[in-house]
Amino acid sequence: MNNLHEKLKNLRINSLMTQQEVADKMFVTRQCVSRWEQGKSIPDIYILENLSKLFNISLNELLDDKTTKSLIVENAYKVKKRDKLIYLGILIGIVAIIISFSIILFIGKDRETEIDFTFSSYKGQIVSIIDQIVEVESFDEIYVLDFQDHRFPLVINNRGETIEFEDLKNGDIIRVFYEGAMPSKNIASIEVIDSVITRSLYGVFLDISGNNYSDVSQLPTSSEPETSYHYDGFRYFYCKHNQSQWNLGHTQTEHRFIYDNNFPNYSENIISLTFYIDLYKVQVPLKLGMVTSDGIIYSDELNLNQEYTFKGEFEYPTDIPYFKHSVDVTYKVVILHRNTISSIEVFQYDKNNLLIKESKLINFLDIYSFSAETDALYCLVKINYYEDSKFSHSNIVEKLYLGNRISLDFADTYGMKKETDFKFKVEYANIIYK
Repeated sequence: MNNLHEKLKNLRINSLMTQQEVADKMFVTRQCVSRWEQGKSIPDIYILENLSKLFNISLNELLDDKTTKSLIVENAYKVKKRDKLIYLGILIGIVAIIISFSIILFIGKDRETEIDFTFSSYKGQIVSIIDQIVEVESFDEIYVLDFQDHRFPLVINNRGETIEFEDLKNGDIIRVFYEGAMPSKNIASIEVIDSVITRSLYGVFLDISGNNYSDVSQLPTSSEPETSYHYDGFRYFYCKHNQSQWNLGHTQTEHRFIYDNNFPNYSENIISLTFYIDLYKVQVPLKLGMVTSDGIIYSDELNLNQEYTFKGEFEYPTDIPYFKHSVDVTYKVVILHRNTISSIEVFQYDKNNLLIKESKLINFLDIYSFSAETDALYCLVKINYYEDSKFSHSNIVEKLYLGNRISLDFADTYGMKKETDFKFKVEYANIIYK
C-alpha cells in the first residue's frame, strides 16, 4: 500500500467510515473524496494534515514519495506563475520610467545603457525592524535591508494587494525580490507570505441563559460529546488548527473555503451561522461573543435579522520553513425569531373511529415517554403555540397512523429553538435532536 489514494481508501474502510462522512469532516464533497481514493486528484497540505489527524497517523506515514514530489512541484508551479505576474508588473513600470527619461535625455546621448531586469528572490522571517532598517532571517542567514537613504520597495500582501511599508511587522514571513548578486541590496519588492497574528479568533457563541462568562475556560465545550447537545441556552462554533467542535442545536450552518490558485499563500474559511430563538420565551438579554486568544469579547448591541461579521485568523502550525502558518476566518452570524410549540394534544382513536384516550404533552420528557394505546389505530395531534406571551390554541391538526411521525419545533428552558420528532408508536416515541 504505497500510493496515497490506496492509503486513504484503506484507512477510511478500516475506520468504518463512508466517503460522505470523511467529506463532511473535511468540508468537501463526497465526489472530492472519491477522486482522492481513485488517484485522480491530491488533497492540499491543510486537508492532508486534517486527514492524518482523522485517521490517527502522522503526515509522514500518510504521504508517499510520489505525492510529496507532486505537492512540491504543484506549489513551485503556482509560485512561478505568481512570480511571473509580479515580474511583469515591475518590468512594465521600469520600462515606462526608462522611456520617459529617454525622451528627455536622448539628445547628446551616443551610448546605450543596458539594464538587467533579472530578479532573484528568497524567503525569510522578519526578526527586527528599526526605523527603515529591516533584518530578515533566511535559513541561518541574516540579511540587513537598509532603506534609510533609498526609496521603499513595493510591498504586497498574500492577496496581491499593495500595502504600506509601515505595515510590515516582526515575525512576518516574507519573500524578498532583489536585483543583482547581493540579497540585501537593490530590493525591488517584498511579498508578505503570512503576517504575524496579534490575536487569534477561535469561534463565536450565542448565550441566552443569563450566565456571564468572563473567561474562555468557563464556556461549555464539547469535550464531553455525549452531553454536548444539552447545554440549554448556549450555542457555539469553535475551530482551531487541530480540532473543530460545535454545539449548534437547530442552527443553519454554511461553511465555505476560499482558495485562489493565483494567490497560493492566501485562503479563507467563511462560516455562516443562523441561530433561532423564541423571543416569547427568552427572559434575559442576548449575548453574542467571540472566543479569542485574548479572552471573550462581547458584541455591544444585538438586533434580530441583522448580520454580524467577525473577521480574524488563527494559528495553523506547519513544519515547512517560511510557509503560511495561519488561516483567515470570517464568521457571519444572524439571529432570527421562530415561534415554537408550547404543547401538543394527542387524541387516540381505535379502528371504529372511537376516541379512546386524550393526552397533553408539554415537554421533551413527555414526548420521549409517550406510548400509544394497544388498540389505537391513529391519532389527531393538535399543536399549541405561544403568541404575544399568551397561550393560544392553533388550528394546526395532524393525523398520524401507527408508525407515522411529525417534526416539532420546541424551545429549551431559555428559549433556544430545538427540533424533535414525535412518533405515534405503541412501545415508545422517539426524540431526535437536530
